Amino acid sequence: MNLNLGSFKYIVITPCKNEGKNLPRLASSVVSQSVKPLLWVIIDDGSTDETPRVIQELKKKYKWIKSIRTNGVVRDRGIHISKVLRRGYNFAEWFCRKAKIRFEYLSVIDGDMILEPKYFEKIISEFKKDIKLGIASGGLYHFKRGKLIREDVRESEPSGGEMVIRRVCFEDCGGFPVSYAWDTELNTKAKLRGWKTKRFEHVMAIETRDTGSVGGYWKGYVHKGKATYYLDFNPMYIILGSLKYSLKYPYYLGIAYSYGYFSSLAKKMEKTKDFTVRNYFFTQRPREVKKYYTEKFLNLIKKINYRNENKK
Repeated sequence: MNLNLGSFKYIVITPCKNEGKNLPRLASSVVSQSVKPLLWVIIDDGSTDETPRVIQELKKKYKWIKSIRTNGVVRDRGIHISKVLRRGYNFAEWFCRKAKIRFEYLSVIDGDMILEPKYFEKIISEFKKDIKLGIASGGLYHFKRGKLIREDVRESEPSGGEMVIRRVCFEDCGGFPVSYAWDTELNTKAKLRGWKTKRFEHVMAIETRDTGSVGGYWKGYVHKGKATYYLDFNPMYIILGSLKYSLKYPYYLGIAYSYGYFSSLAKKMEKTKDFTVRNYFFTQRPREVKKYYTEKFLNLIKKINYRNENKK
């Protein structure tokens, strides 16, 4: 399939707080892309380290890099970050209208990412092949105990920290939801509206911190638990998830995950007001997960049987 790279019109939004060490590595990977963004908006959410200086240096060197500053007091992976993203997108849209920039895709890239040189070329090529593809990401890799490990997530679940979104799909879903789990809710809204969501494992994005480890593993998995409560996951899903996380290092992850969910339940915390999303997670998602793991188990059995037959 012959593709005109000039038609890969996309913008990037990066929310960051105290990413003075990581942002230069992300910037190096963005400016080295085979297809560069039309605009990159970096949102400095009240950083107190070298982040502002790094951003100013980038803006002086590359005119297509812009920034805004918000007044984040502490690092917040919940509803606050979704509001920060909204502000960033509103600024990007305003700037694009002013500068007469037309874009077809937007991307959210976290400040601690490193992207392979053809990341956007490869991902947007997949959008060009399938007009129903609404949200996509590459495979997410992170360092764990000194080793680079690929995150094992379902193919239909793009990662929020390296996400690319078709603009038409984004607008169809109402933009960034003000949500405790904006990426999960956006993926769900897209699927419920008939869009495809997919992660492409052959396209590499490296997260220099382990997933969910900002502020420590405990806080990361407490947040996961709170997010599942906010989205109204079926309690059986929480129990199974806790068991799953208890089997991986560090082994207290299941306790942190359960605590996040059940502490929110005890406090009767707010849930998403989108009842179509809540219904999906309470009823449909458990069936999808069951199907996914059943197929995974059957494929494993087939591989074992195949190996045994070849040994005979």
